[in-house]
Order: sequence, then C-alpha cells, then structure tokens
Amino acid sequence: MDAEQRFSLIRRNTQEIITEQELKQLLEQKKHPKGYIGLATTGKIHIGYFIPMIKVGDFLNAGFKFTILLADIHAHLDDQKAPFNLLDHRVKYYKEVISAMISALGIDTKNLEFKRGSDF
Repeated sequence: MDAEQRFSLIRRNTQEIITEQELKQLLEQKKHPKGYIGLATTGKIHIGYFIPMIKVGDFLNAGFKFTILLADIHAHLDDQKAPFNLLDHRVKYYKEVISAMISALGIDTKNLEFKRGSDF
C-alpha cells in the first residue's frame, strides 16, 4: 500500500486531521509510524467501543504500530469510578474484550500492544 492509499484509509470517517500535510509526510517517511488511544477503564464496555476500534483497525491496516493505553489510575481519579481493588480486574477485562472486538473486525493485531497507565 502506498502513502496515498494509507492516507485515504486513515482519513476515512474522520472529522479533522491536524495537519493533513504532516500526516502525508509521516506516511511517506516511515513505514511503521506509531499511534495510540487511551481508554479509561471506568465501566462496562458497550457496542459504542466498536467505533474507535474500527479506526484503530484503519491505523493498523495502514501499517502503524498502535498502542491502546488502559488508563487505570485515570479511571480511579475520575470521581473514583474504578475503586483501587478493581483496577487489575478492569484492565484484564478491557484487554480481553477489546482484543475480541478487534479480532471480530478481522484486524491483524501483530502491530498492536496494550499498556497499562500505572506502568508509567
């Protein structure tokens, strides 16, 4: 896939890219740029999570190395929506369910990794 095809894949179904020229340059210069999304592990995963996972899939299909940051401490600090004693369980739950969602979308996950916010 050439840089223009990769750009089109990333651009589809997006509202805004800041800036398109920078993204085009990145795609021309790097075969495997990096991207990430952060998710606070605050509660139950629902069907709405498929929307960002489809976009994650676009980045992966465009050759990106992609990280999903599971923001466990952030989830606790967000009005204590995730008590400390549930943080480990929530991270495991999010990783398993999101992995299953991405697999259900038929996306290759060889360039996908999960990181836990508290590991930083």
